[in-house]
Amino acid sequence: AFIGLFERNGQIIKLDHYMFETICAKQKQLIEQGAAALPIAVNFSKAHLYDRGFAECLSETADKAGIPKSLLEIEFTETAVTDETENALCSIRELKRAGFVLAMDDFGSGYSSLNTLKDLPFDVLKLDRGFLQMSSESGDRGRKIICGVIGMSKELSFKTVAEGVETEEQYDFLRDCGCDVIQGYYFSRPVDDDTYTAMLMEQSRKM
Repeated sequence: AFIGLFERNGQIIKLDHYMFETICAKQKQLIEQGAAALPIAVNFSKAHLYDRGFAECLSETADKAGIPKSLLEIEFTETAVTDETENALCSIRELKRAGFVLAMDDFGSGYSSLNTLKDLPFDVLKLDRGFLQMSSESGDRGRKIICGVIGMSKELSFKTVAEGVETEEQYDFLRDCGCDVIQGYYFSRPVDDDTYTAMLMEQSRKM
């Protein structure tokens, strides 16, 4: 509920930029410690789509921190970009030119406009967890739709991410469909900052 309040009073802009600066600082810390830093997604409000200086501001923040932009994933929800397609097109193209990885989050939770996918240069398509419910509730037809969406995404050169995976059955199904990244409680519950850093350091030692 506070997100809606912050969007109405304009504070969401400050909150989003604070989170982005925090992520940049975290990525810099991991790199300096020699950890295998992974891309971190930062979700932004559609309010930023009206700001013509948005891409430049994020680029300056990342450059100041000395962070490769490939480690920063700029994320908007499907409904944000479909509600504001013209503004989104301009902002997302500028972010793309700046070198950021761009993701559409919660795909399938709203309009799922194919025109949006055609027009906006996203790199990553994150399937809403409702897709997984479709696979169990709608049987074979639901599973075919999910595999079809993943296949279409690959044809359009999107990296596909499935969210909310909780069971081995869901994991096996998505893997068989060719989903690129699978995330959820099946692998891990949310962890705190220290635990996350320790996990990456351990992974670095194994590489």
